[in-house]
Amino acid sequence: MENISKLQKRVISLATIVSVIALSLVASVPAGAYVGIVDATVVPGTIDISTPTDIVVSFTTPVEIPASGEVVVIFPSTFGLQQITDVTSTDINGGLTFELLLFSELHISRSGDGDAIATGSVIDDLTILNVTTPPIEDYVGDYTVSIQDSSATTVASGKAQGQVFEDLVTPPAAPLSLTLTSPNGGEVFTGDDETVISWVSNGGIPFAKLYFSSNAGSTYSLIAENLSGSTYNWSVPNIDVSQGKIKVVSVDEYGANVKTDISDGNFEILHTEEVIVIDDVEMPVAHNSLIKGTSLSAVYFFSSDAKRYVFPSEQIFYSWFNNFDDVITVDDSVLASFKIGSRITMAPGSLIKITSDPKVYAIDSDGTKHHVKDEVTASALFGSNWASQVVDIDITQWFDYPTGDQLTTSSEFTSTVPSFPISN
Repeated sequence: MENISKLQKRVISLATIVSVIALSLVASVPAGAYVGIVDATVVPGTIDISTPTDIVVSFTTPVEIPASGEVVVIFPSTFGLQQITDVTSTDINGGLTFELLLFSELHISRSGDGDAIATGSVIDDLTILNVTTPPIEDYVGDYTVSIQDSSATTVASGKAQGQVFEDLVTPPAAPLSLTLTSPNGGEVFTGDDETVISWVSNGGIPFAKLYFSSNAGSTYSLIAENLSGSTYNWSVPNIDVSQGKIKVVSVDEYGANVKTDISDGNFEILHTEEVIVIDDVEMPVAHNSLIKGTSLSAVYFFSSDAKRYVFPSEQIFYSWFNNFDDVITVDDSVLASFKIGSRITMAPGSLIKITSDPKVYAIDSDGTKHHVKDEVTASALFGSNWASQVVDIDITQWFDYPTGDQLTTSSEFTSTVPSFPISN
């Protein structure tokens, strides 16, 4: 059986194709007893899997039961009754006993002195209490309601086709909503600082875009797009702003804008003058080095612009380097003092794809991804073992690579990995 989402409720029902069961005489009636030709119907309602539920067997015409006779209700064998705690009737004085055979055949008789349902007992309905069924798949079968005498001879019976089926009921989807939580007005930032932009998105919208306005929302400039989380570390621009606002836009998988929210009020940015300090203090790490902190495993490239650029995964690191021999460990406080740059992408000449799409792309020297047309093209450009070179990257990194023209066998493409500019 296929997996069922936690948001889905599994329901089974017994559905009759006809509205009533026609009971007709099928054998001779014992002397002194009378069985009318009657109609009946089985009404199980809706049964939650593994949840006790009552089932009613009702007779549209009251029926008189032979001495020591029984009412027998037979469900499709696939119905799989697992528990019944009692059977009752408002028309019969005293209790009823029952026996469940093979999880589908229910025999009902009167309790007491062994006379079962005594002569002259007329019933309109029987209620089968606390019926429990197991998880099952779709099945179709017949069920019957019959009346038997003391020798188990069937004197009246009716049959209808029924179906035990599974129905998946999915609750309505959560309403789409988007709320910008920070900055939301009243904040004062200092230029070149970092602050966290945060938002809450409901309804399964996968991506978001962020915009900044310096004039209370008259115009906006893009900060970032294709964001899959709910926070973003924003480098505050070093300009004087008294009417700053942030706008967040949720975007579906097709790139369409879905919801928008804007800061409720304005925030300020204070411009700071660059202070140049000339001293003899040596930088703790040389530019163009591979570094990591003492307590964190992430590896960075510390560039000549004094920013640290992260390798998002080992796969990306190994596309540039064979080992971690050149990685320098620095104190966490030193690492934190370096500003954060962008993510490093796969080295030129790499072949990438995502797990949800079989298309293979080659990375060019400028970081652009190019779709490789087919296997012939892949073999011509990257050799017969091209398939073993393909790396599955995380979907969140897909948009780090601009898309270029498709590659064909005649394409000019350099697959040599250039040297990474690290200091020795």
